[in-house]
Amino acid sequence: MVAFCLGMCYPPTDQDMTSPGSFQIEAGQSTTHNDFYATLEHGGYVGTTIIKFRFFDVNNQNDYAEYRCIFHVNYSSVEDEYITQISISETYPNPVNNTLQFDFNNYSELVNPTLKILDYQGKIAKSCILDNNNQKIIINISDLSAGAYLYYIDFNGKKSKTRRFIIAR
Repeated sequence: MVAFCLGMCYPPTDQDMTSPGSFQIEAGQSTTHNDFYATLEHGGYVGTTIIKFRFFDVNNQNDYAEYRCIFHVNYSSVEDEYITQISISETYPNPVNNTLQFDFNNYSELVNPTLKILDYQGKIAKSCILDNNNQKIIINISDLSAGAYLYYIDFNGKKSKTRRFIIAR
């Protein structure tokens, strides 16, 4: 399934879709919507997926710009002894607005596990230390921009499974 953002974020889909909104760019002008990006939820399948985005002239469907995004999904070797000692759920609901909420279970004595939130470029957008107990995590993310993000739990340089969420405002 693919999710994309252009001015606003659209929910993930595996079907053809037409955005419910539009914006206008006059000849010779550029757009302020420079935050176009897409994310692929691959479901654990290895391979290459090509997603095609077309931006049409609303007055002439034959006049369009087309962008192809190529996603390569591969397995990586993980030798993390703690990877099975914690679990994090998908965020609920997803897309989110101002609050990230998910379940966190720590089945061991890991000290000071840290939540890391990455933006779509892989940069850390937010980080916070969690309690060691099993718990529902609720994090204020109102300071983050709309878009697609990844999150995981880090402890002593080792990572949990990475999850994805979308902020839609």
